[in-house]
Amino acid sequence: MVRINAYLPAVFLYVAATVAAVADPVVGANFHELFEERCLSCHGHAGPFMRDHVTLDENTLTSSRGQSLDDFLDHHAGGLSAPEKALFLDVFRAQITSEGLFESKCRNCHDRAFEFARLRLAIRDDRLVGRYSGNDIAEFLTRHGRLSGSEAQQMTNALRALLQGRR
Repeated sequence: MVRINAYLPAVFLYVAATVAAVADPVVGANFHELFEERCLSCHGHAGPFMRDHVTLDENTLTSSRGQSLDDFLDHHAGGLSAPEKALFLDVFRAQITSEGLFESKCRNCHDRAFEFARLRLAIRDDRLVGRYSGNDIAEFLTRHGRLSGSEAQQMTNALRALLQGRR
């Protein structure tokens, strides 16, 4: 009886996580998986599309046709769930405010940011590091790619967010 009681908290957490993943399609998924599955074939990659066709004014995203993206995403192509929509809007805002930093400073030598992060980087001990070198990326970027200090920090945050499915 003691052994069963010792495992109950772990079993409860496992069941709760499984139920949450089924109830919320965003849990365990990431923005790129969702966007590429639902949007890529018509809109291309999200960053360039957002920067070319959407404006951001005081946290409100507006399409080139003057429509609020918050409202538009409720019905476009079948609509998004509330958690999916929140994720998409957060990522879209970040892609617009980044002003294409990766594209302008890194893309000449590196793959797309998502592929680069997925294949070359890792998060270890809450630090973004090179997957194989173990180098701290925040520190490395201060002397790589002609990035300013603020650009290096912005890039570190963006690459970390990509690995965490938030970008």
